Amino acid sequence: PQSPSDKVFLELKKKINKIVNKRRAIITLEEAYNFLEFGERPKCTDFITEQVINEIEYYLSHTKVNPTVYIGYNRIAFFGKEDKDFRLTIDSKIITCREDLFLESGCHGTDILKPNEYLMEVKILDAIPMWLAEILKIYNTHFSKYGNEYMTYCQEQNNHNKNRREKIC
Repeated sequence: PQSPSDKVFLELKKKINKIVNKRRAIITLEEAYNFLEFGERPKCTDFITEQVINEIEYYLSHTKVNPTVYIGYNRIAFFGKEDKDFRLTIDSKIITCREDLFLESGCHGTDILKPNEYLMEVKILDAIPMWLAEILKIYNTHFSKYGNEYMTYCQEQNNHNKNRREKIC
């Protein structure tokens, strides 16, 4: 978004029985900032948006939140023709930033992946289709963009602190 009137997604993600559930409302950037900072409810034009805003408002009333990290990426998504629960995504240019976290500041930061690396996710409800497992010789694993960013951040903080201690000694 480049202006306060541009549309953004305000999301709440929850994991229930190992299944990630994402609830999303489309509101303006200004409404998002006002809701998160001051508790001003955005204008809801439909029942679903109203429900999502209610859920986010409830969460915010029980949890202190503040921006700490930005993760951006480019995504190509494919959906199954026969199986609507099958989705394959390919992410590239995954970046992270811990400063200047305003969405209107644009996509900027440090690369998480090495050059010419991509993250492919297969999202399904049940088993990986055999045709895909055989073609790609794949197995089930987990990757979290935020989790990997956080591990890197912690390692950098430890290295920074270690270097400071060595300079003092």
